[in-house]
Amino acid sequence: MKPYAYDFDPTLATFVRFTFTNVDKTLGSKAKPCTCVTEIQLFEAKGSFTTNTAAELESLSVNGKQVSSAALASGSYSTRALSATVDARPLDNAAITVLPAFQNRVNIILESEDHATRSVFTINLAAPAEDAGLAPEDDSRDYPVENITPTTGSAHAGSGNEGPVELAFDGEPGTHYHSEWSPLASFDQLWIAMELAEPATVEAVRYLPRQANGKNGTVTGYLVQASDDGQTWENVGSGTWESPVDAGYTGGWQIATLDQPTTAKHFRLKAVHAYGDSGNDKFMSASEIRLRTAAQTTDISKAENGITVAIPASVTVERVDAEHSVTPTDLGVKVTSGQGELTYGIDYLVSIANAAQPGQTTVTVEGIGDYSGTVEGRTTINVAAPTLQGIAVKSGPTKSIYKVGEKPDPSGLVLELSWSDGTTTEVAYGADNASAFSFDPSLDAGLAEAASLEVTVTYQGHEGTFDVRVEDAAPVDPVDPVDPADPVDPGDPSDPSSPTDPAGPGDPASPEDSGSTTPDAGNQDVSGSPAASGDKPVPNKPQASQIPNAGDPASLAGLLGALGTFGVAAGAVAWRRRR
Repeated sequence: MKPYAYDFDPTLATFVRFTFTNVDKTLGSKAKPCTCVTEIQLFEAKGSFTTNTAAELESLSVNGKQVSSAALASGSYSTRALSATVDARPLDNAAITVLPAFQNRVNIILESEDHATRSVFTINLAAPAEDAGLAPEDDSRDYPVENITPTTGSAHAGSGNEGPVELAFDGEPGTHYHSEWSPLASFDQLWIAMELAEPATVEAVRYLPRQANGKNGTVTGYLVQASDDGQTWENVGSGTWESPVDAGYTGGWQIATLDQPTTAKHFRLKAVHAYGDSGNDKFMSASEIRLRTAAQTTDISKAENGITVAIPASVTVERVDAEHSVTPTDLGVKVTSGQGELTYGIDYLVSIANAAQPGQTTVTVEGIGDYSGTVEGRTTINVAAPTLQGIAVKSGPTKSIYKVGEKPDPSGLVLELSWSDGTTTEVAYGADNASAFSFDPSLDAGLAEAASLEVTVTYQGHEGTFDVRVEDAAPVDPVDPVDPADPVDPGDPSDPSSPTDPAGPGDPASPEDSGSTTPDAGNQDVSGSPAASGDKPVPNKPQASQIPNAGDPASLAGLLGALGTFGVAAGAVAWRRRR
């Protein structure tokens, strides 16, 4: 049996059908060819995928300018711009997050595809000129090293990896130039000159100290010179670099930024100070030296470039002092080109010489990014008359409690006024300025109801509030009031200790009808028995009271009298019942 294999492109399927077609011919007398299948096997297609481990940037653009690979590798990039438009692309499908700018820093967070590695790339905004731009190790703007012809005042005539000046331009960090040590060269011979194939505008010299066999001759103080003919030199930059004995010395690339971009055919690096194992300022060495060309920019100061810089003759602000300086935004400088208006903070910066005091001052506009050059002008800082920004009640009115119906009285009210220049003053309500105030509720209407009330005061369009309390008015006394402790019958007053029937009774202890001496048939004496016909009560004879605990009638009358008018009426009722 012969096995067969059939390969085809990976295909997604649920059902697979095989069709076999035999040759249509006769074999022998009657036989025809046929196919016998003993087994079919399907092989599942399996793909292979690589999970990446990098947490890096593949490319980065800041305000339209591409960041060099050297800066990407360093983990940070500095720019003089005050804001940034960022276009960041991660390497190998890493996750990326660009955070908003905070404290002049834009952080870009990266995480590898396998989630094992994280990193942060930082964009530094508003960086000083010396820190902005390319890192010292960045070679993206180097003048072509093959177009440089180097010479020196002294070189060791050695071989291998040390000696001739050409070793500082060979692209090999393991080799280095070294001045002559036997006999020892004079210090004024410690320089390296570079002749260019054609004049170029250079902004910096890059210097890599010797990397092999010690640190002898490492330049720690330098002077950069330029010349058109290689004979007459002009100083264009100076400074210091770290020494091998300094803490944190790395031996990496150093940068010597020129005072300003300089166009010349000849440049020279001179050692002002140099480290030596056996004493300083004896030797000079260099692993590599490069010239960094200036970026191609448009000079805003040159009229032929079509740039217009408009600096206002004056600016008026509400306040100016050490804590409230005039800002470029306040000033409103405008820079325009044929393509439109340039952007402050990305295309140019503005500095104000005396921004913290009124009067005339100098304004400097400097191109950055794709622009360069400076333009100066004069402006006058004026301070506007302060305007009222708000009010607050410092002291409420003297009167704060009212009765319903009384009108509000704001006497004693004191307001604190806040002004646009940051100062405060006070104003008190009085007859001389009452028209400048208004109140809600109005001073012309009485307070309608008892309540705790918030009064709104308005002064020069600004509002404040204070609280008052309104109470119900006191009740009015009745007309001709009498002492409730000693009431009398208003119809016919009598002695409350011995009252008489106003209709004509006598002694309340033995009353009788003034019109008849015969008792009513229905009346009973205090014992409860009917009075005999013709009997008369004995005047002034005490009778026992039928009211429990009341005592004799005279005492009861006194008690009822003490209850006021109602007591008198009740006594009268009791008296009539006895009749």
